[in-house]
Amino acid sequence: MGVFNFKRKQTLDTVSAELKAAAKSLERKHENRTAVLNPVGLMSGHHKFSYRPIIAHYEAINRCEKELPEYFNFPSDILDKWSQMEKDGRKPANAAFWWINDDGEEVKWSFEELGFLSRKAANVLIGPCGLKKGDRVLMILPRIPEWWLLNVACMRTGIVFIPGASQLTAKDIFYRLKASQAKCIITSDMLGAAVDSIISNCQFLKTKLIVSRACRDGWLNFKELLKVASADHNCVKTKSQDPMFIYFTSGSTGAPKMAEHSHSSYGIGFAASGRCWMNLTPSDIFWNTSDTAWVKAAWGSVFAPWANGSCVFIHNMPQFEPSTVADTLSRYPITTFCTAPTAYRMLVQHGLTSYKFKSLKHCVSGGEPLNPEVMEQWKTQTGLDIYEGYGQTETVTICANKKGMKIKSGSMGQASPPYDVQIVDEQGEVLPPGEEGDIAIRIKPTRPFCLFSQYLDNPEKTASTVRGNYYITGDRGIMDEEGYFWFVGRSDDIINSSGYRIGPFEVESALIEHPAVSESAVVSSPDPIRGEVVKAFIVLAPAFLSHDPEKLVHELQEHVKKVTAPYKYPRKVEFVQELPKTVAGKIQRKRQIKAKSNRTISVDIDTLKAEKTKEDLPCAALQCSLRASLSSLLAITKHRIPLIFFGELKHFAKSSSAMKILLKLRTHKALWIPKSYCRPFHKDHKLLASEIFSHYEPSKRHEQEAPEYFNFASDVLDKWSQMEKDGKRPVSNPAFWWINGRGGEERWSFEELGFRSRKVANMLMEVCGLQKGDRLIVILPRIPEWWLVNVACIRTGIVLIPGTSQLTARDILYRLQASKAKCIITSDKVAPAVDSVAPECQFLKTKLIVSEGSRNGWVNFNELYKTQPADHICVKTKMQDPMMIFFTSGTTGSPKMTEHTQGSLGFRPVISERYWLDTTPSDLIWCTADTGWIVATLGSVLDPWALGSCVFAHSLPQIEPTTILNTISRFPITTFFGAPTLFRMLVQHDLSSYKFMSLTHCLSGGEPLNPEVMEQWKSKTGLNIHEIYGQTETGVICSVSKGMKIKAGSMGKAAPLFDVQIIDENGLIMPPGQEGEIAIRIKPTRPLGLFSKYIDNPEKTAATERGSFYITGDRGTMDKDGYFWFIGRKDDVIISSGYRIGPFEVESALIEHPAVAESAVVSSPDPLRGEKTFKITKDPELLDVYEVPEYFNFAHDVLDKWTQLEKDGRRSSFNPALWWVSGKGDEVKWSFEELGLLSRKTANVLSAACGLKKGDRLIVILPRIPEWWLITVGCIRTGIVFIPATIQLRANDIFYRLQSSEAKCIITNDMLAPAVDSVVSKCQFLKTKVLVSEGNSDGWLNFNDLFRAAPEDHAPVKTKHHEPMIIYFTSGTTGYPKMVEHSYSSFGIGLTTVGRHWLCASPSSVIWGLSDTGWAKCAYSAFFSPWIQGSCVFAHGMLQFEAKSILNSLSRFPITTLCGTPTLYRMLIQHDLASYKFMSLEHCVSAGEPNNPEVMEQWKSKTGLDIYEGYGQTETVLVCCSGRGVKIKPGAIGKPVPPYDVQIIDENCNSLPPGEEGDIALRIKPTRPFCLFSRYVGDPEKTAATERGDFYITGDRGFKDEDGYIWFVGRADDIILSSGYRIGPFEVEHALMEHPAVAESAVVSSPDPIRGEVVKAFIVLSPNYTSHDPEKLTLELQEHVKKVTAPYKYPRKVEFVEHLPKTVSGIIFIPGTIQLTAKDIFYRLQASKAKCIITNDVLAPTVDTIVSKCQFLKTKLIVSENSRDGWLNFSELFNYRIGPFEIESALIEHPAVVESAVVSSPDPIRGEVVKAFVVLSSSFTLCNPEKLIQELQDHVKKATAPYKYPRKASSKG
Repeated sequence: MGVFNFKRKQTLDTVSAELKAAAKSLERKHENRTAVLNPVGLMSGHHKFSYRPIIAHYEAINRCEKELPEYFNFPSDILDKWSQMEKDGRKPANAAFWWINDDGEEVKWSFEELGFLSRKAANVLIGPCGLKKGDRVLMILPRIPEWWLLNVACMRTGIVFIPGASQLTAKDIFYRLKASQAKCIITSDMLGAAVDSIISNCQFLKTKLIVSRACRDGWLNFKELLKVASADHNCVKTKSQDPMFIYFTSGSTGAPKMAEHSHSSYGIGFAASGRCWMNLTPSDIFWNTSDTAWVKAAWGSVFAPWANGSCVFIHNMPQFEPSTVADTLSRYPITTFCTAPTAYRMLVQHGLTSYKFKSLKHCVSGGEPLNPEVMEQWKTQTGLDIYEGYGQTETVTICANKKGMKIKSGSMGQASPPYDVQIVDEQGEVLPPGEEGDIAIRIKPTRPFCLFSQYLDNPEKTASTVRGNYYITGDRGIMDEEGYFWFVGRSDDIINSSGYRIGPFEVESALIEHPAVSESAVVSSPDPIRGEVVKAFIVLAPAFLSHDPEKLVHELQEHVKKVTAPYKYPRKVEFVQELPKTVAGKIQRKRQIKAKSNRTISVDIDTLKAEKTKEDLPCAALQCSLRASLSSLLAITKHRIPLIFFGELKHFAKSSSAMKILLKLRTHKALWIPKSYCRPFHKDHKLLASEIFSHYEPSKRHEQEAPEYFNFASDVLDKWSQMEKDGKRPVSNPAFWWINGRGGEERWSFEELGFRSRKVANMLMEVCGLQKGDRLIVILPRIPEWWLVNVACIRTGIVLIPGTSQLTARDILYRLQASKAKCIITSDKVAPAVDSVAPECQFLKTKLIVSEGSRNGWVNFNELYKTQPADHICVKTKMQDPMMIFFTSGTTGSPKMTEHTQGSLGFRPVISERYWLDTTPSDLIWCTADTGWIVATLGSVLDPWALGSCVFAHSLPQIEPTTILNTISRFPITTFFGAPTLFRMLVQHDLSSYKFMSLTHCLSGGEPLNPEVMEQWKSKTGLNIHEIYGQTETGVICSVSKGMKIKAGSMGKAAPLFDVQIIDENGLIMPPGQEGEIAIRIKPTRPLGLFSKYIDNPEKTAATERGSFYITGDRGTMDKDGYFWFIGRKDDVIISSGYRIGPFEVESALIEHPAVAESAVVSSPDPLRGEKTFKITKDPELLDVYEVPEYFNFAHDVLDKWTQLEKDGRRSSFNPALWWVSGKGDEVKWSFEELGLLSRKTANVLSAACGLKKGDRLIVILPRIPEWWLITVGCIRTGIVFIPATIQLRANDIFYRLQSSEAKCIITNDMLAPAVDSVVSKCQFLKTKVLVSEGNSDGWLNFNDLFRAAPEDHAPVKTKHHEPMIIYFTSGTTGYPKMVEHSYSSFGIGLTTVGRHWLCASPSSVIWGLSDTGWAKCAYSAFFSPWIQGSCVFAHGMLQFEAKSILNSLSRFPITTLCGTPTLYRMLIQHDLASYKFMSLEHCVSAGEPNNPEVMEQWKSKTGLDIYEGYGQTETVLVCCSGRGVKIKPGAIGKPVPPYDVQIIDENCNSLPPGEEGDIALRIKPTRPFCLFSRYVGDPEKTAATERGDFYITGDRGFKDEDGYIWFVGRADDIILSSGYRIGPFEVEHALMEHPAVAESAVVSSPDPIRGEVVKAFIVLSPNYTSHDPEKLTLELQEHVKKVTAPYKYPRKVEFVEHLPKTVSGIIFIPGTIQLTAKDIFYRLQASKAKCIITNDVLAPTVDTIVSKCQFLKTKLIVSENSRDGWLNFSELFNYRIGPFEIESALIEHPAVVESAVVSSPDPIRGEVVKAFVVLSSSFTLCNPEKLIQELQDHVKKATAPYKYPRKASSKG
């Protein structure tokens, strides 16, 4: 289309430059986009509750699966539902609308606020403006928030909205007002005057509304009206087909037309393309730079993002500035960007390398073709692809390149549902791939709902868009064989400049108004920035011929800018003497172009001819020149070019871009090219299948039901036979080609196949006496007769039951009896086995043998065949009639019989076509599957023959790699299918000695294929292996189709007919990335390709259904691109070499042998046969079967494998491995790959700069900063033993840890460096100090400086699983903290179960563990557990817990899992949680101390989420937990976690029955659990003290209920759990004793409403301090403890006493320990029939209250210094224990009590009594406290044992 100025003399270089510019313009015309919308893979992020419920229904409408609703309104049916989701907390904390401008102003609206304001705006329109449903409003506003408000308001009111560009002139506005008959105009100050200048002539206009801060005469002010408008408005009920929008489109031969769209057209039509093309989710922020007048503003700034719950981001830029756009993408968290190709060109020319688009992950473009060079530069500079889309004002997205789809540069992508897009000729006939024609959309028999309704008031124009069954877009294009569309150009003269569509008529009309212009013709001209610009050829009026041309050009350009929109002015002007015209006098624009272009091209062709004679001209250079020249030729005449010009044509067959150009020239008849050269684009044979199945097209498009009758033989095979006879199928390619290893060969055409199969059909019916519905078992190897029997059974309606030749007599007997088969066909090999069981088969009537000889009792197949007639009429079979039965593997019983129908097997390939085989009638496919498999039926019978391909078969008695390789080399096999085992065997051979001349496509299935095998096959053959996944019950479920992106290890995308999802145990769809069960939707309609039933087993059939889904029994995940990943079988089926083996059968066989008493059959990995899991680490519960590996390193064996999965595309890189934020806006995000790289640098710092080696110990005392994670991984990589510590440690604590651990290095920050320096001189083992700081400090190495200089390469040290990895210091109750040593397997493997069962982690999870870096729980929740599962670890660098910071973070970030202490949850529920929206949070866990049931209940009521408790210790990892899906019992710590066997034991190591309290213990004999700590370093006595008999004693007390839940009672020692910190009393007492005021001290736990427990100190003062001020002395002692030990350990409560109670031996008795309850005592007395009880003063009264009910009790013994009636006195004290939880639970049942805490209180008589702290309800007052206390005490006595009542009470408001 390029027009060149020939008035000046041009050099060859000038011409060449203009020609290349024209060529680039044309290329842009061929470069567009878009993808087939797949119903699978619909969700992104973690919003399974917020995404599908809103748009799933509308997506189904787009897929033509559901009817269009009668009524639809976008605000009420979409926007208001998102608003409700926000209120319910089921949508991420993402705004609906975010607007900024260059002045720093900002507007953010949630969906709720958008709804509120748009309702007010609606009331403005129907109130002051007087508008009603159906009225039309012209709105001309820039990108200001009011445009969006009024847009939604019009939809709410049913008012028809007409957008206009702010660049419109008064003349343009007048035309639009008159044509549309609009009753109202809405605009801004800028256009107010222009409207007023033409208003008098607009008779329909009633109201003018201005959006301005100032008033204007005659105008209503929107801002003022909005302030006072009511927010109450009921949305008008609008029908789906009611008009909603009118767009004025560019006119090429007249004024702009009015394209009308309905409410459903855009409102529903963009639901799917918003997600599948724009890749939008509720977490995304979408910036579309389109002008508000463009249709793309409606697409990308209203409907698509809001339909998907995304945020619409707008920057109100006066004009497009690349620097502003780049800055905005850098500063704001924009995830998706859409702009015109012109904008991308400007951006890449601006240069983007200095910008960081941290959030940007998806880019789209549309409006005009995008240059491939721009796409490439954008990818180079940003790392992102641009996904092009194509559509028109009249349509929604016609084609698009979907994310994950292969991008073909220059292509517009594939058709988008519901459009059936075709390339048609002038008669409306569909053209084959590769031929240029009109891009058209099928509108008959059903017009797509999302196509425009009409051109208003222009029925002729509306009718002219229809040609036959199609709507003609007016664009020209080509479709290739993979369904990609390529744009050629406009069939009219529309100019597409920077995305603006400019009609030449408007520009010509403007020009002709100027007196200088006599005539004009406006055309498109190529431009390197804008793609095209307006060029005007002008014939001047005589009076202006002498004017200065340059000044006149400028004058005309300015004139056009004033008369019409400024962007329409001609940027190029050429004055000519005349314009070419038709005989009728009409200007011929195209002829003007041709004349100019031909002269230019001829010069360039001559140049190229000359160049071609140079022998040394590189082919690449020639292609470059050719591409430029030929691209321009496409726009010119059908000028034929001599073939001599293409002497090296063969070279171009290797270049797809060059081939495209050649092909286009051929279609233009500008060049004759042999068809063979264009083979990549011409496989006309594929059209043959369409011709055969054309009458099934309506069924394929779901426009009508499948036919009632269908038979594969008569409806498919016989039609291919006819095609052969008619010469439409190549007879050179047989239908069946069989060979054996001995030179035998058979070749049959479809006609011969029909002839032979009819003879066999007669044999089965006439000789064997079988009829339709009878069952026949065939057990034959790969011989031709097997194929004949298959087809014959189909012809006769006999149900075929294939079996493998490897079956035994017992297997055959079972199959004959279960199936009631009347006939069996087999070979010599299997006949004896059949004979051995035949007498037991009462249904079997006929035995047919395929053999050269005869056998007694058998009919000989070969002899019968010779005598059979060839005439046979195919039996009429219904679609649902049974066709085949397959026996499937049994895991819990014998094999089941899976029945398939004529429809599920035969009709399925007819309507799903080439989705996995992708073959044509020219292809030969070799499927090596055993004849007993369903894969053989699919890959060697039905699917190839449905497509007219040749089935190749080799007898292959056994799989021999050399035989297979020789066969592929010798025969013209194009498609090869083999099991993964086979490919593993083949790649072990030297493939370089074989030449696969014809092979183009390889497939595999039956079991997962190792990515390494795929890679080796590709490197050795150049071919990819395309995986498929399916089952006997389903056929192919997923496949990696030809042309699809291959993700190594993925099973591909869902096959046609199936809606495949990943679902949970409740049948709910899981979000991408989460593991679940692979399922197929069967409701409301059961898919055609699914089996009918398990015969005679309705229970098994029913068991495969869950809700709306069929459950495959396989586990997997789906990624964001819709690819599926296999994880494993849910049952025990073993997949070996593709065979599915049920363990039950093997066990049954084994047990028959006299040597076998018991057997268990499992899967075991094998390098050849597979059966290999994709899990990175084995679950601990499996480790009683699988040994812990000898060598294990978490960094190498887990983190580096996740890195590889990221690289392979099997884990989304959008979810980082570590995401760290600070309170100051700083942020760090690392993928696993980045974590690996950075941690290797850190490892080099530790081993090189610090001089550390494997086994050395290193103390790290750092806050929550990224370096902590790096150093931890660095230590693991190097084998250095890592010792974490809290930053609250003091110098004394640090010194103790350095000395005890003999650490050679310490790493800390500025805050603790002085404390370290104060003790370092006494630490003889310490060699190195490393500071993590921006500054330097004397005597310290600087980590940051060392890190920058460190190399990236580091080989991980080989570590054995039992070698030490980490040491924790634990709280000491009777001495200093101990050193707990853990091994590499302990935390590295042991926390697998924690991650999955407790944290519910998956690769898509974002887990925030709030533990201090010095705690073991930090390793649980912020390191090992999440990273084992591939999750993201989220961290906030807060130095102390701030509830508001935590709540804000949960609202702002997509955190899915929260792990905090009970203290944290207590703090959080005291805030107003209703003001926060936790959009992504779906799982909460707690550990470190018991959680109050009331806190759990309040959290649940305020957030809708449960808190799942976990229990463990520094020594154990997680011992018990409440996992998701397990019933939560408030107060219980859950059930045991594998591999632990948790028991409640007594002092003699006996396991106690349910309900009895004892020590919580873990069984360690005969095998010590690998995840238990190794030892207390340097303290063998303490290590040994933890063992009792066969158990490790945790030191905690508890009991187990009858459901196996463990209940925590208290510590057996005196450890205090405060806010999750475990504080040993000894350390605090020791610190207090250093102060001179303290004579004696006893430290205990004291209840606290926030922290759960706090430290309380009972202190006996030295005589010199007894008179001191108690308050001052308390403060002084607290500060003293903070300095001496960690600050968190100081006693928050201090009580001075005269003396401390002691035992008779002088040991201090510490009040406040938790003791047994009376209920427990009564239970024990009764259950044990004890004759004696021994207790103390405290419990004796309690015993007295129940003793009368204990008939077995004879003696009561008291340990007391005092006597008691009825008791014998003993000399030792025995602590009697009362649990406060029961009393608190009793109190909370009383309406007066809101909260309560029960503690021990000293009593001079009883030693201790129960004291209750009670928070009263507001409805209860303390006007009579004594009465209320008495009431509460009586209540407790009734609710529990009387002795438990609180003798002391204290109430709090």
